[in-house]
Amino acid sequence: MDGPRFAADGVRWRLASGGDVEGARRLAERSLAALRAGRLSDRKSGRRKALYPVPPETPGEAEHLLKVTRYAGSQAWWRSLRGSKARHELALAEALQQRGLPAPVPVAAGEERRAGRLRACYLLVRVLPGASDLAQRWPTLSTAERRRAAAALGALVRELQAAGLDQDDLAPNNILVDGRELLAIDFERARLRAGAVGERARLRALAKLDRRVGPEVGACQRMRFLRAYAGGDRPTARSWWRRLAAERARAARRDTRRWARSAGRPGRRIQRVAFDGWRGLARRDADVAALRAQADHPVTGVTAGDGVFALACDDLGTRAARGLWARAHALWDGRGLGPRPLALLRRNGATLLLLERSPDARVSRPEDAAAIRVLQHRLAAAGRIHGELPGAAVAILEHPAAPRALLLDGRCWRPRG
Repeated sequence: MDGPRFAADGVRWRLASGGDVEGARRLAERSLAALRAGRLSDRKSGRRKALYPVPPETPGEAEHLLKVTRYAGSQAWWRSLRGSKARHELALAEALQQRGLPAPVPVAAGEERRAGRLRACYLLVRVLPGASDLAQRWPTLSTAERRRAAAALGALVRELQAAGLDQDDLAPNNILVDGRELLAIDFERARLRAGAVGERARLRALAKLDRRVGPEVGACQRMRFLRAYAGGDRPTARSWWRRLAAERARAARRDTRRWARSAGRPGRRIQRVAFDGWRGLARRDADVAALRAQADHPVTGVTAGDGVFALACDDLGTRAARGLWARAHALWDGRGLGPRPLALLRRNGATLLLLERSPDARVSRPEDAAAIRVLQHRLAAAGRIHGELPGAAVAILEHPAAPRALLLDGRCWRPRG
């Protein structure tokens, strides 16, 4: 990295090549001071990573984002022997830009160390006016715009991988839409190889992207993406389609086994809960107070509550109830066939499954037969349907183009694997 170094508020920074040192120092000092004073609101939070919008100091000045990654314990010691994620992302973005690829370069990367050990790293990124990531932009696009975006994304991924970018986190939220141009961002989990990315790594990246785009992207857009990715060669695009289908099946089997193992085991995502005689499992990111309020209301069959679908099952044993909890996760995670599970509660032999309900979701009605048939085809492709699909156990998610059906009761479906 050729950019100069500077210090700001106890953090050592590296500036992008050709940047303004004094301007970057003032921006870094202002951003860190606001962060430590609690004046920045977190836009995206994780266990160790957070993203903070930094408002402009004067009208007309560009807005920036401060990406913070915190380290602890052995991870900090191991990272102290190497560069931080922020430095890696800055260096990789500069290398991509030098190769003529559409990748915006961050302003600066900073590292906070104590006695030589890495405690946190910071990345300052300039916000492009009017730009947003592809995941946010996709629902607002027309059919023609979606065709163009799918083709443009296929061409961009092909170009990036041909240049040697092995992106382990290829997803729509890491693709920025700036007007009619697509830009690649977020390279903390990417590697830049000397030559083109290998076949296996390309398939793995495409499979992750295929899972992350979700069911709102239809088969036509997926094939258009693959045709652009294959350089317009139809046989090659069809070959990638078959290989991705096989990779999706393998991923589905892995997910099924994973959720079967973790369904009844508290951990990073799952916790045990107990209140008012109810005992069970809940996701750690669920609002337990809202779950408690929903459990207080008597439920028969499927009930649509405030932000929650409640499914009452009075004839399930402990093992069958945990199987229902695991299938609810298998329907939701990576498949988009069901809403996000929130909690599984049991009391005196009664079982209550609570699922997330978006504001535009409702229980199905007889006029939703077409959406339910589409759901049946998708369920059959991902597993096996036992008996009839009960209409009362299907939710309808309203959409301007066409409503989408989600399965609430997983007892009539078994995933493959």
